[in-house]
Parts: sequence; C-alpha cells; structure tokens
Amino acid sequence: MKLERLDELLRARPSDERTYDRQLPDLALRSAPVREPVRAGGSRSLGFAAAVMGIGLVIVVGAATLGPWRQGQTSSGPSGSAPAPSAGTTRAYFTGSMKEARVDASATLLKDGRVLIVGGLHSGDPGEGGGGVLMKSAELYDPSTGTFTLTGAMNVARYSASLTTLADGRVLVVGGNDVVTDDVPSAELYDPATGQFTPTTSPQESGTEISSTLLRDGRVLILGCGSSSDCSGAQWSADLYDPSTGQFTAVGPLPEMFLFGTATLLNDGRVLIAGGNDPLVPAPSLIFDPATDTFAATGSMAGQFSLHTATLLPNGRVLLIEGYATGDVALSGELYDPATGKFTATADVGITRMNPTATLLANGTVFIAGGAAIGTSSLDARMVLLYDPSTGEFNPGGSTLVPRRDHTATLLSDGRVLLAGGIDGGVSRGTDGVTTGDWPTNSAEIYDPTAP
Repeated sequence: MKLERLDELLRARPSDERTYDRQLPDLALRSAPVREPVRAGGSRSLGFAAAVMGIGLVIVVGAATLGPWRQGQTSSGPSGSAPAPSAGTTRAYFTGSMKEARVDASATLLKDGRVLIVGGLHSGDPGEGGGGVLMKSAELYDPSTGTFTLTGAMNVARYSASLTTLADGRVLVVGGNDVVTDDVPSAELYDPATGQFTPTTSPQESGTEISSTLLRDGRVLILGCGSSSDCSGAQWSADLYDPSTGQFTAVGPLPEMFLFGTATLLNDGRVLIAGGNDPLVPAPSLIFDPATDTFAATGSMAGQFSLHTATLLPNGRVLLIEGYATGDVALSGELYDPATGKFTATADVGITRMNPTATLLANGTVFIAGGAAIGTSSLDARMVLLYDPSTGEFNPGGSTLVPRRDHTATLLSDGRVLLAGGIDGGVSRGTDGVTTGDWPTNSAEIYDPTAP
C-alpha cells in the first residue's frame, strides 16, 4: 500500500541521514455508527463494551473475540432504495454497499453519472507475508438507486491503478500491478456500453505509483516508472496515449523522478507535475506542454510533499495538501500559481491524519476527508475539513460516518461525494509499526455539502 511503501523507503535510509521514529499508537477508542459496517477478514480478537452516546454513536471498548465479519447489504434503507440523509452535522449518510470489500481500489465518474470502481486489495498487504489478495473485479454505483452492481472483470488484477474517463466515454486503466512480483506494463479499456474490459497496447510504465491525465486534445499523459518496487531517476518515464489509434508514444525524458508525485491539468491545458521524488528532499516541479510535448522546470515547493493531493481551484491555482507527515504535526498546504510559476504556503490544514482525499465541490470549496490517524481517536479521524479559496482557510465541514483510509472519493454529477471502501476504523498503527485493525470494508456513504 502507499503508506507502507513510503515506510519502506524511509526505513531503508542510513540512520546518519535521517532520524525517523514514527510511532502510531493503537486506538484506545473505537467508534461506529449504530448500523454495523461490513469488513473483510477472518476471526480476530476485538474488545468491546458499548455505551450509546447522545450524538448517536456507540463507543466501544473492552475485550471479546469476533468471528469473520459478515458480508451483506448494509444500506440503512430498504434493499435497493436510497437512504435519507442523517440529521445533524454529519452531512453524510450510508448508501448501498459494494459487492466486495476492497482497499486501495480506483474510481472514476462515467459520462452517464455512474461510478466505476475497480480492483484493490481484499485483505492485508500485497507484500511478502502480508496475505493481500489483489482483485480483478469491478463494480458500478448508480446514484439514482444508491446501489452497486458487479460489472465485467479486468484482465489483470490491480490495486491503486490510474483511471481516465476518455472523451468517448470509455475508461483507460493503467498500472496498479502487483509490486512484489515483476511488474509487466499493461493497460486495458472499459466500455460502459458492454460492461467489458479489453486489453490495449501497453505503456512503458507499470506499478502503483503511476498517474494518467486527460489532456484537452483527448490524449492521456502517463507518468510512472518501470517498476514501482525499485524506482530510480533513470527508470522514470512518460507516455502519451492516443485513443484514436490505441497507441502509447514515449515523450520526455523527465529530468527527475516523481515517486508519490501528482499531475494536475491546468486551465491553460498544461500539466503541473509536483512533489514526490525522495521522501526527504524537496523535488523540483515540472510543467508539461502538450503543444510541444515537452517538459520544463517551474518553481519548487517550499516543503517536500509525498502521497499528497493536488486540486485545481476555480481561480486557476492548484491546492496541494501534504499527505505524509511525521509526528503529531498538522499537515501543510501550498498553492501553485500558474501565472507566476511559484508556490506559496497556506494556513495549516488542521489535521494530523496521513493521506486524506481532496475533492473539489461545485461551490468551489475543497472537501478533505479520511486518512490514517496519528495518535488520535477514530472520532477525530471522521472530521471533515473544507478549504475556502476566498479566505485561504480550512474550516470544519461536519463529519463522515466511518473513519476511512485508502478509500475512494468521487464527485457525483449532482454535487454529492461518494466515499467507498478503504479500511474502516483501522486507522492507526501500534508502537511496533504494524497496522492494526486492517480490515477492508465494502461500506459506502454519501457526503452532501448542502446538508445543514
């Protein structure tokens, strides 16, 4: 997984280069909605003693042993119906559950308003001894009914793949291969009309640290490396995919590697490539110009962001939110201005969680949710923040029903946000560095920014 991969990079560095001691204690407090979310995994010891709180939550502590988590419909309304929004400040409500529990899946909005969710891990970590199961399956979420249905399976099992909805409505799927075995570059196309995936020609890039950006001319810019388990600057490459021919063409070369970086389409059609590289050293940023198919240097970020988010704002600037911070320190944010080519710091994000998702809402604010909690309770991990470009401030925006990490967040056509899957409640690590409560879930919820 992404966080685990970054841990490997940091811990592999000589001790005289970096003192790194990130200890994430087990959660002493577990919270859950009154209805039980569904998780994947076998029997494991879990303590509990329940007390119903005035805010409508059940606080769980103590000790007991539970059997395998139950699979099934978890919609708060009748099967097949879209449940009503919850009252209060959560601004979120449960919708139908995915057919399969999955973490590190990938999602994209289709032209018809449905959401395609593909691949992921069914349990554990894909690393040796982790027991993770890579998935080929895919499903569709229909906002009009609040339900998920299985669709055709991919030809290659993938997690953290990159999805791009093309101009003709098909979806390009690249990367997301198993990083433990030898990555074999591959790509496939999903056709919503038939519900089937078909292989297409392959790019140079493979693995999970790959990005795909739809350009104004309909082509797709692919950034990545030959093997995400062993990236180096010499391996980093870029391709352009042309849907009219189904071919990938190499472009570049890139002067730097951008492991855990982001690529953002700007309003003028260029692409900002920022962050990543070595987890400890600030990386230069690049601009890709599709008019010339070339890369050029732009301003450098003040900090080093890895596993961060990058969101194009209505004013044309790009909001970048740090995805990985050591210690109990609030995540940082920066703004990139294409007019000047410079980055400037924002106010502190206000959360210590790692790797949240950021989604631009219809009103121009940015919805920030989820992520791994650092020394905080699950209740804290449910808190939502909204970034207001007009003030430059991060403000409370209610809460989600479930604390999630490694989930998907998709803006729907009507302005709501679908949060699906991920790890439900297992958002902390023990002092030995081992992830606790690492249970992928099939639960899903809708965040409604217009709710009171």
